[in-house]
Amino acid sequence: LIAKIRDIWAEVRLWPCGLFSLILTGFALRSPFASPSLTLYQYGCPWWEKVRILIFKYLMLMLSTGLFALMYIMGFRIVGDAGILICLISASFMLIPVKPYPGKILFKRRFIIWLLLFLSSFILYFTALSNILPHLVYVVAGLFSLILLLYEQVLTQGSFILRLIKAPALPPPPQTIKRFKI
Repeated sequence: LIAKIRDIWAEVRLWPCGLFSLILTGFALRSPFASPSLTLYQYGCPWWEKVRILIFKYLMLMLSTGLFALMYIMGFRIVGDAGILICLISASFMLIPVKPYPGKILFKRRFIIWLLLFLSSFILYFTALSNILPHLVYVVAGLFSLILLLYEQVLTQGSFILRLIKAPALPPPPQTIKRFKI
C-alpha cells in the first residue's frame, strides 16, 4: 500500500525460504520468527525509494504495535498480545540483511540507521515475547512512530526520511515547451 501511494509498482509474493523459516522457527523456538511474503519492486526503482518505503513500513508497524498494546491494556488481551507479536516479528524480519529484503540495502548504505531500527524492533519483540516490559512501553513506541510519520508527511512534505538516509538530490522536472497557436 505504501509503495502504491508513492506511485511505485510493487508485488507481494510467497517466498519459500521465508515460509520454511516460519515453520522451522515456529516448531523449534515455539514462536515463529519469519515472514513468508516478499515484496518485489519495479525495475529501476532507486535504492532510496526502497529504503524510504522500508522506513515507512517500520513506522507503520510500530504504530500498529502501539495500537495493539492499547487494546491489550483496555482488556482485549488475546488480540492485543497476538497483534503486538505479529507487528514486531514483521518489523524485525524485514530488516534482516538478506538479499531479497530491503533491509540488505539499508544495511549496506546506512548501517547506523539499520542498526538502530533492527535493534529497537528485535529488543521490543524479545521483551514482548517474554513479557518483560509493561505494555505502556509499546504504546509510547507507537506514539513516537505516529509523531515521526506526521512530521514526515505534514511538516516536511516527505523530505525528512530522504535527509535521514542522505538520498541524492532529485533532478528537477523536465522543462515543457510551450507551443503557441498562430
